[in-house]
Formats: sequence, C-alpha cells, structure tokens
Amino acid sequence: MNKRKLLFMLFMTMLMMMLCPQRMWADWTYDASAGTITDGTTTLKVSANGTTLTLTGNNATVIPTDAVVDLSQPVKDADGTSYTLLSIDIASFASNTSSFSLIIGSGMIVNSYAFANSSITSVTIGDNCILGDSPFTSCSKLTTAVVGGEVTTVGSATFQGSGLQTLTVGDGSKVGYAACMNCSSLQTVTIGNNVTISEKGFNGASNLETVTIGKGATIGVQAFFADTKIENVSIGSGANIDANAFSSCSGMKTLTLGTNTTIASSAFMNIGVTSVTIQSGSTVGNGAFNNCSSLASVICLSNVTIGYQAFSYLTSLKSVTLGSGCSISSGAFASCTSLETVYLGNVASIEDNVFSGDANLTSITVENTSAPTLGTNAFYGISSDAICYVPETSIDAYKAADGWKNLTYKTIWIKTG
Repeated sequence: MNKRKLLFMLFMTMLMMMLCPQRMWADWTYDASAGTITDGTTTLKVSANGTTLTLTGNNATVIPTDAVVDLSQPVKDADGTSYTLLSIDIASFASNTSSFSLIIGSGMIVNSYAFANSSITSVTIGDNCILGDSPFTSCSKLTTAVVGGEVTTVGSATFQGSGLQTLTVGDGSKVGYAACMNCSSLQTVTIGNNVTISEKGFNGASNLETVTIGKGATIGVQAFFADTKIENVSIGSGANIDANAFSSCSGMKTLTLGTNTTIASSAFMNIGVTSVTIQSGSTVGNGAFNNCSSLASVICLSNVTIGYQAFSYLTSLKSVTLGSGCSISSGAFASCTSLETVYLGNVASIEDNVFSGDANLTSITVENTSAPTLGTNAFYGISSDAICYVPETSIDAYKAADGWKNLTYKTIWIKTG
C-alpha cells in the first residue's frame, strides 16, 4: 500500500470517528463481579442466568450523551466465553435522562415500560422481538422507530404519547392496541406486508399525513379514526379493513386500494377524497363511504360486492362506473342528489332503492344483453329526463322484463347505445 492510500484511509477513519463519536463498534464485555457489560464507553447493569443476560436498570448504568447503544453486538467475558443478551427488564431504563439511540437485537424481549418516559431519540427493533406493554410510552425525544419483521408478540401502547415522527414496520409484524395513540408529532407511517394493525393503533395521531401499508394487512377498528390531517393512504392487495378504520379522516386527498380488499362497515365514512377506485374482487361493506361530502367519482372494477348504502348520501357524487360481475346491494347509491351519470357493466342485479332519490341522474348505461334483475324502487325519484342506454338488440327484452317494463317513459327512456 502506498503512502498516499495509507494517509487517505487514516483520514477517513478519523473523519468517521469525529462524525460518529459515540457509535458502538466494539463488542460488549461482561464483568461478572460487577454485574455489568461495557463496550468501553457505555456501561449497562445486567443479571445473569448461566450465559443468558438481562438488562436490569439504571443502577451502575452509564450512557454518554448521543451514544448509540447497540444491543445486537456480541457479548463475551474476559476469558472469551460468549453470552446471550436476552431481555430488558421491566422499567429498567424508565425516565433515564441520557439522550441516546438504541438498537435492539433480533429475538430480544423488551418488557413493559422498559424505556418509558426516557430521553431515547431513536430505536431499531430487530426481527422476532417480543414487546411488553408501553415500552416506549411518553418518550418525548423519540423521533424515529424501525420495527423489524415477525414482531408478533406485542403489548399495548408501544409508543403511545411519544414524540415519534416516522415509523417503519417490517413484514409479518403486529402494531399493538393504541400503539401510537396520541403521537401528535407522527407524520409518516410505512408498514410492510402481512402486518396486523390493532384497534386504535394510530388513533389521535393528529398530524399524521402519509400512510403506506403493504399487501395482506389487517387494519383494526378505529385504527386511524379521526386523524384529520392524513392526506395520502395507500393499501396493498388482500387487505382486511375493519369498521371505522379511517372514518372521519376529513383531510384525506388520495386513497389507493389493492385488489381483493375487504372493507368493513363505515371504514371510510366522512373522509375527504374526491375520487375512489375499488379494485377487482373487493367487498365494500355497509355504509363504508357514507357521508363523504367531497367524493365526486366512484369506480368499481370487476366482481366487486357493494354493501347496503355503501356510497349513499354523497352530495358531491357525479359519476358511478361499475365493472362486470359487480353485486349492488339495497340503497348502495341512494340519496346522491348530484349524481348524473351511471355506467353498469354486466351486473347481475340492481337491488331495492339502489339509486333512489338521485334527482339529477339523467344518464344510465347498462351493458347486459339480458336485463338484470331490478329491485323495488331501484330508480325511484331520478330525473324525469333520464335516458337508459342498453344494447340495441336488447331493447325489447328490457321493455318486457319484470321491473324494467314498469318504468314509465316519463321516468326513464330506453334507447340504443
């Protein structure tokens, strides 16, 4: 190695040391007589059970300001014997005043209130960890949290009332009950595939703006209820979205949903989007988008099941497009007083009162060559100037079909499309 390369490497090493003075590159050394582990800068109190160690608390603990406490690093004693750092005891670092970043190794157990009300600034939680109740609750300086994959045993209120600004959760993990409740600084949430978000997981995250959730998610009751500043929500395919999960998110501007999504009753009631597309194979529960006063366009792709009054009372709704194979329950689009245009692609039936009270509905296109079953009052109260477009070869069949034949020409006209 020439002199220039050697000098450059020494310079870069010194620069990294200056930029990250407290980064814990060293392994931990266990001192059985003192009951501590140290990496030369940070010293932590532990108890031992054979070669298994548990962090036990503030007594004999020294954490320098702005340290990175990396619990994923190996632990050995002076003789070279390896130890496993298994768990962090109940309230062991609660109210600790040192500002530090924390890395928790895979498979560790973080017991209840372990870091509650401490001055921790960031945390990375490894795969397969176990979390008790409220381990990071009320940590006002905590701004960033990364949770690894398959963290499935999780208590409640994980980060409740903390200063969290960004949260990332890995595949197959669980967000516990009220995990981020009242995290008023939280702005961005990114969640991987097959994650369970428990009831009220983000309820009261009053400044949350962007939510991105991967495939196969389960989103619990009121998980994001009344988080009024949420603007952008993206949810991957195969999601199960429970009742009121996003209801009253009045600031929502965009909603992207994947295929085969199950949307429970009132899940998106009173949200602020102007358009929504329901992907193929999805189910929309009763009243799921009820009272969305800004919603102007609804598109449901093929084989979507639409529940009772799923899109009713939408005062700004102008157009509805339903793909082939859609099932439309009673009152699905009732009392949408601004609705003007409806396109129906080979639907099996139109149940009772589906478009009842849609006084401005003037254009209806039905692609079925055979007239779909028409329920009672399906088009009651629509515009007297309404025109229904059906395939040219099917006009006589529609005029003879039950329900359709009872529509007066003052109420609905049947013409070629």
